[in-house]
Amino acid sequence: MRVITAGELKREMERRDVLVINALDEATFNEEHIPGSNSVPLDRDDFVEQVERLAGDKDREIVVHCASRECDTSERAASRLEKAGFRNVRRFRNGMAGWKDSGFDVETGMIAGV
Repeated sequence: MRVITAGELKREMERRDVLVINALDEATFNEEHIPGSNSVPLDRDDFVEQVERLAGDKDREIVVHCASRECDTSERAASRLEKAGFRNVRRFRNGMAGWKDSGFDVETGMIAGV
């Protein structure tokens, strides 16, 4: 499974169209999230279908994340997407904790997602 750092993710989001998926529950997403990210909780029955709807096709660059390095939700989400045939999935292993530790801005409220 390919991983990406906070700095790499921020640069990629500034340079190109990458789909960032927050795989945690909607309440956690509402508390804080990476600007431009989408809320698609892994525990949804239609998780894969919702990501595919947002992505448009299975070749799009997708980065999944969760709360922190200790959280395994992003690993499970990335694995599920890869098994479903998505070809460009990466995991932001350090999640929201790593994003904030890097000093990057966060947003609050449900402004993106499905």
